Amino acid sequence: MYAKNIVKTAATAANNATKSATPGLLGAVQGVARQDRPISTVSSPTQFNSKGGVTDPGHIQLQTSAAEQEKYGLAPVYGKSPNKSQPIDPNSRERVESELPDGRSFKVGTFTQPANPFDQDKPIPTGKKGYESVDHGELNEGQAAALKDFQASPDYEVSGKKESNCVHEYHKAMQEMGLVDGTPIHKHTTPDQMAQLTSDVRTNAPVAAPKPLAAPKPSLKR
Repeated sequence: MYAKNIVKTAATAANNATKSATPGLLGAVQGVARQDRPISTVSSPTQFNSKGGVTDPGHIQLQTSAAEQEKYGLAPVYGKSPNKSQPIDPNSRERVESELPDGRSFKVGTFTQPANPFDQDKPIPTGKKGYESVDHGELNEGQAAALKDFQASPDYEVSGKKESNCVHEYHKAMQEMGLVDGTPIHKHTTPDQMAQLTSDVRTNAPVAAPKPLAAPKPSLKR
């Protein structure tokens, strides 16, 4: 199910995205029209400053093709994002300091806010450096129905601590479609790391046993 162990930093992953030999990533780099491609995972990378502070959490979502939308009544995009027109719970603000799956230390100011409907996410543009896009193949009727019926949790929390951010809801949706199994992911998996984990997932292939994440590396000194 999962493509590879996470051993690269987000910065390295971003720099190498355009060099990837996988068709999905090449499609993103070459700017293939979104409407002409089957269901895909599209992600933007988490960005950090020199001290490990998150300056941009990044994002991950599923984008469907025009054919899948017409055939199954699917939305163009499925993803979890905060509804910025709704107030943030003032009691939810806190600073999270922890480690990523690869052992790097990070810190981020987090909060809880009502989320937009899962089928009303705004599309991440493909083709930008560091933005990854992986095609999974055409959905069948059962997979499409599972995606269409998937209900994400009503609130959004940034860091992954409550397992209600874009990464965790994406993973739950993939489980509902039967494309990945129930193996838990690290709470603070970043969007670009999650895209790496599912880059071998195909709609016409059986769910395989997951590969374990790499052992955490020592935290990097900043």
